[in-house]
Amino acid sequence: MTDLNTPEWVNGAKLAVRPRSAGTALPMFPPKPEDTVRGPLIVSALPAELPRSLRAAAAPIPVAVPLARPSADRTPPVGGGSSAEGIRRGGEDRSTGEDRRRGVERSAGWRRKSVAVGAAGVLVVAVAVLFAWVLPTGEPAPPAAVAPAPVGEFDFHRLPDTEEPIRDSDCAPHAYGRTQEFLVANRCLQLTRAVYSAALPGGRTVFTSVAVVRMRTEEASVQLTELVRQEGTGSVTDLLRDQVVTVPGLDRLSRGGFAAERAGRDVVIVESDTVERDPDAVLHRAVMKRISTDAVRLGAELR
Repeated sequence: MTDLNTPEWVNGAKLAVRPRSAGTALPMFPPKPEDTVRGPLIVSALPAELPRSLRAAAAPIPVAVPLARPSADRTPPVGGGSSAEGIRRGGEDRSTGEDRRRGVERSAGWRRKSVAVGAAGVLVVAVAVLFAWVLPTGEPAPPAAVAPAPVGEFDFHRLPDTEEPIRDSDCAPHAYGRTQEFLVANRCLQLTRAVYSAALPGGRTVFTSVAVVRMRTEEASVQLTELVRQEGTGSVTDLLRDQVVTVPGLDRLSRGGFAAERAGRDVVIVESDTVERDPDAVLHRAVMKRISTDAVRLGAELR
């Protein structure tokens, strides 16, 4: 058996060593740095790869190593790092899987607490703003503004006796004629009345009754409006006739001019007259009707 390093002759040339089988590499090692004299090239005869049987024998045997439990006196990491970063001593990372898990849980807990605290702060501010807006400030609320009546031909002023309108929940006792019969059969929701005055050219004063009858349905308000517009069907009594308001020389206003208009379920009924009547009865009634027609707008103040 020939040694691997025995020289052989190949094709008439002498080889230093026996040729190796195909696929086997010859490792070459350079000289050490401290060598000053270049030495001969050292050729290893070891194979580049161990046989499979030797590799299996040389495989490392796994050994179970118990994880170190974190000690109570462990110094926290410098620089504000969490325990998940481990404690590095002498360049070696001594953190364990348990340390990393606890560090991650602690970081997640701090994030959840930060989010909860931020949300609670926003909620407190929102509640404070809401209470400041809703709760009274101690000052009395301003009275509800009364819608001003549209500007018309005459300047009406409400009499002091009806500065607060007179309201009734039963209309039939404050009506007469066929109008009363209708209101008995078709009960209203509310009757609101007031008396106004206006100055006329020549120094006379006209007194005007404004009554708003609120019916339960629009159909009933349409029927009431058509009824009171007819002659001889009666009407709603004014406050002079009911003796709530006293005007010397007048006991009712139904002898003057009349007007009626409907607004939804409300029927506005107006009557006007003066103490000193015009000698021309027809002219007097025409002027009073014009005044009553202009006063229909006052119903918006009473609704």
